Amino acid sequence: MTSERSESKSRAQGAKATQKRTTNYEKKLALSAANKHLSAQLRRLIEGLDEETIDVGIGGENVYSEASKILRGPDNAPSGSTTKKQKFVKAERDYAEKQKEHAKKVEKRSAEEAKEKTFGQEMSAMRDKNRKLKAAIIALSAGGEGVKNEEAHGKISQAIIARGTADGIFEDAKQLRRGTFGVVVHNKPQHVLDFLLEDSKSSVFRRHTLDYDETDGSRIVFWQDYGKGGTMIIEYLLKIKVVTHHDCLDLQVTSFTEKDLNKKVLENFRKLPRGGNQAQRANIEGGIQLRDFVYGQTIASFSGTLEVAEVEWPEGLKMNPPLPSLQKGLTERITKPSKMKLLHKKTGELMRGISSSGQSSSVLGKQFGSERGNSIFTSVKDLLGEVEKHFHQPEEIDERRLDRFIKKNMPNAPPLTYWEVVMLKKSQDLEIILHNNGKRIKGSLKGDIDKFLWKDEGQIWGAYRLIVDKGAKQLLAEFFEHDTYAKRRKHKKENGDLVKEMKKKIDGSRGQIYRVGVKVTALENRVFENWYVWKETKLSNGQNAYIIGFVPLSDYHGSHFEKEVDNFVLGEATGVYIIVELAKNVSRVTRIQNVDLKIWLPDTLLERLAKIQLAEASRIQEKFRRNARKVDAEVREEIVKQMKEGHPLTEKQETIFKGLQKLFSD
Repeated sequence: MTSERSESKSRAQGAKATQKRTTNYEKKLALSAANKHLSAQLRRLIEGLDEETIDVGIGGENVYSEASKILRGPDNAPSGSTTKKQKFVKAERDYAEKQKEHAKKVEKRSAEEAKEKTFGQEMSAMRDKNRKLKAAIIALSAGGEGVKNEEAHGKISQAIIARGTADGIFEDAKQLRRGTFGVVVHNKPQHVLDFLLEDSKSSVFRRHTLDYDETDGSRIVFWQDYGKGGTMIIEYLLKIKVVTHHDCLDLQVTSFTEKDLNKKVLENFRKLPRGGNQAQRANIEGGIQLRDFVYGQTIASFSGTLEVAEVEWPEGLKMNPPLPSLQKGLTERITKPSKMKLLHKKTGELMRGISSSGQSSSVLGKQFGSERGNSIFTSVKDLLGEVEKHFHQPEEIDERRLDRFIKKNMPNAPPLTYWEVVMLKKSQDLEIILHNNGKRIKGSLKGDIDKFLWKDEGQIWGAYRLIVDKGAKQLLAEFFEHDTYAKRRKHKKENGDLVKEMKKKIDGSRGQIYRVGVKVTALENRVFENWYVWKETKLSNGQNAYIIGFVPLSDYHGSHFEKEVDNFVLGEATGVYIIVELAKNVSRVTRIQNVDLKIWLPDTLLERLAKIQLAEASRIQEKFRRNARKVDAEVREEIVKQMKEGHPLTEKQETIFKGLQKLFSD
């Protein structure tokens, strides 16, 4: 019995020892495998190190030498030795070859960039030469004023492009007897040209074609501007010749007199309805250019001299009906050919109708003072305004702009830079802060828009989340594109003429910088300068999403605005838009934002301002609202589609699923 116990005990001890040896062996194998793995990692690190350039030490030793000693072991070399095994020498040699290959690639890339730069400079020089040649041609065909006009057209076109989307006439600085105006017309140049040359007998801008010369394509026209409800009528008798250039249509305009008309044309002209007492004649020497612009638009610009003129009728020809006397406000007189006068010669040089002091006492100088001279300049602007009004379709242009962003800008967007990635990561993390700290505003619990308000580190944050009946890409364009007519009108209504400008594709990136002035009740005006960046991403559940991050411009490591703004307090705005695609035309939008006005205000007032900003959610929802049943059907179809396709579970979802499986199996 005792021997059996002893034998049983001996077997148990043997089994225990065997198990211990097995366990130790397994640990040894595991440790060996781990060491091999770590050694391999260390070798790879060493192969990428350059001993001469690495000055970071471990306990006073060089990193490279210390790593080599660890791999060789304590018996292979004395402490502090820098002797390397053959494989490390080979690794260094391979690394040196890789460095040479990299240097060759860098050199090749630099040569290509230099070549591209040279090519760009050559193209720029060629374009500059082309512009000068074009100006010279126009100067020869239009006389000495041609160069001035061409330069003015180019200058005002650049100014219109720089000001961005805006309605109305753009006027250059005042010059003696010279006017330069421009406007963006919402149609192509050929359509604008057709409108200018077609006859119109009943509009504010009335046009009559008197003659057309098939040999050179020129025509004689009589234009009338019935401004101020017809109380002030400006008339133009012009010769117009259309010259087509590669980038624009050029209407060369020269004033005519009745004396220059042949009998047939003159007889037809005499029968036209005239302005009577209120009419006055204007002389123009210059041109109208119609330049192709983005989104199917036209930059229409006028440049030339403007003068008030008297009318000369051939001797013996009377006008029907007869005109009243000059004292009753007559602006056209029937005189003998030898007595024809230009008012600017009688009153001196006109600067917007301001007569020279030397002739101010003359009768005509009194009759045609600043009011009459100004009316000529105003009339030309009114004519351009009528062209703008005729083709005005801002909603259509906005749609084209957003469509271009989706179809062209998004697919061809440059890769995100390092700083853009960092900024977007910080912006996206705001959603975590919203989840942890956001408190729903009373009144939004029962609505279909979730609104949140909370305080973090002394700052008031606001957020909203809602479903919008619009595609995710379309909403990305809506939020990222600031240069639209709709947003310009909204800014004008709320902030008047305060600054609003932006720079797109800043420094060759996909980002943009944006500056906007804001009126704040009872406070100084604020200006906000922000850096905007967007990206496309995919959520863990497979849904497509778009992120727009915006931070103060001071966080951007690149170009800023050239000019500073005066009489403003610089505020700061930080936030993010998160747009998740629920269906093709349905999205969930989350916006989180903080605004720092750079002034201490009570929390109650700050909360009130934050709530005003959250009102944007209702505007967006109403703007894109569609039939509720149709929207619900689209969402259901998308859910069914995702269920059929299936998406792999995330690590977190997998853990939860296993826990539930274990719970129900028990």
